[in-house]
Amino acid sequence: MLRLLSPVLNRGITFNQSKPYMETIEKTIQFTPDDLQLAYSVHYRKAYPLRSRMLLIVGGISFLIGLFLLAVQFYSRATTYTNWAAWFLLCYGVLIALLYFYNLRSIGKRMYNKMPDFKKPFHYTFTAERIEVKSENVNSQNNWEFYQSAMITPLVTMIYPNKFRFSMFPKHYFTDEEYETLRQWIKAKIKTKEPK
Repeated sequence: MLRLLSPVLNRGITFNQSKPYMETIEKTIQFTPDDLQLAYSVHYRKAYPLRSRMLLIVGGISFLIGLFLLAVQFYSRATTYTNWAAWFLLCYGVLIALLYFYNLRSIGKRMYNKMPDFKKPFHYTFTAERIEVKSENVNSQNNWEFYQSAMITPLVTMIYPNKFRFSMFPKHYFTDEEYETLRQWIKAKIKTKEPK
């Protein structure tokens, strides 16, 4: 089971007046079910493009085999279409496809309801060297190198300490300058994918 790490950020930036670039980004974020839905959708579609669509592929193959069996019966000039295997495969294919789309559109929202910590605000401090997160139950600080990989998209950035867990940073909590700065810090220290 994939686990989501502690979340992301909202107001307040600290600038070092002696330097022309942002040195610290501070945010307090109250995550929503839509934030988790976005992150999980991107994670499964971009990190596991084939595996995430496996249900859909199985459903499509089942549907096509069922259609083929009915076509064989039709071309054999049968007067009734009682090939139960064909009807089962057709229905099974449709059911699997519906299940796929339901899971894709609801996994983040269901996970949000299972993780009560996400209903509380998180305070983040980002620098070029590290990320610090604090909340009612979390207090951690890690250098960027702690993370094995990252995924940056136009809507969300995710960092992975391992392939089963991630922290997410939806763009809508940042200004354009903050998001670009965060992207540059992450890309400088972590192996990064930037799918379109």
